[in-house]
Amino acid sequence: MKKILLSVAIASGLYAQDTRVEVEYPKELKQETLHHMREHLEIVQKITEALSKYDFDNAAKLAEENLGMSSMKKHGAKKAAKYMPKGMKMAGFMLHKSASEFATIASVSDKEDMGDVLKAFSKVTASCVACHAGYKFK
Repeated sequence: MKKILLSVAIASGLYAQDTRVEVEYPKELKQETLHHMREHLEIVQKITEALSKYDFDNAAKLAEENLGMSSMKKHGAKKAAKYMPKGMKMAGFMLHKSASEFATIASVSDKEDMGDVLKAFSKVTASCVACHAGYKFK
């Protein structure tokens, strides 16, 4: 059984070489940034819960206030950007931009628009996936 599980893990890429770019931040800034990322993940969960209840206004508010362009100052984006490679900066910017776009779409939507709302929200999570797939902290 262990051999089968190991074979599946290898075939699925679980043991593939990590090719992400290592990014070095000062220790305090690294911890602060990781904290913000965990907060972002919590907000994504709250948005998902709001969408499951068709609470588009709450989803929009959560997105804009916590992930959108207006939240960048609150998260110290400028301070962290000094240490980011260009691609990482772009992924971060796209997260904030797509969250604001999602908030705009969600705020004017109702049940019949759920497909458009989810499509907009998937752009938010795609930004997270792109950054985490390409970069890691040293």
